Amino acid sequence: MKSFWWQAGLLAIIWTLIYGEISIPQIVVGFLFSAIFLSLFRDYYDTAKRSAPTRVAKRAWYVLIYLFIFFKDLLFANIDVTARILRPRLHIHPGIVAVHIPTESDIETTLVGSSITLTPGELVIDIDPEKRIFYIHCIDARKPDDIRAERLLRFEKYQARIFR
Repeated sequence: MKSFWWQAGLLAIIWTLIYGEISIPQIVVGFLFSAIFLSLFRDYYDTAKRSAPTRVAKRAWYVLIYLFIFFKDLLFANIDVTARILRPRLHIHPGIVAVHIPTESDIETTLVGSSITLTPGELVIDIDPEKRIFYIHCIDARKPDDIRAERLLRFEKYQARIFR
């Protein structure tokens, strides 16, 4: 429980610095939001192992890497889709690819599915919750094995380190 209050205080300080106004009411609001946030996601960290400052720092690092990879993919996918649209001859090979992503919780599944869906040219159209198989409609599905490997390398690796 001690680490919970430490984390809430740290998040409140970060909240205050991001907000840009250092005042008692702002720190209190940040602390309240931090406590609520930590309470909601209490099941995703074990106080004995994961709430140590080094674990929190590692998780934050993996979140930054995940966001960097996501935004890089978002940029390149937008460029790719734009190039396909602007070509005189429509150069698409649509198809549905089944990709197994070994997530352990619903929040992991949601994060990976949302990341894939938000990337232009790809859309998660169904998920088999028991087998954790994503059915993804791709704008270019000529090489399904490459798409499967790409998904596992890009998203699952880092989200596993964030949530496990």
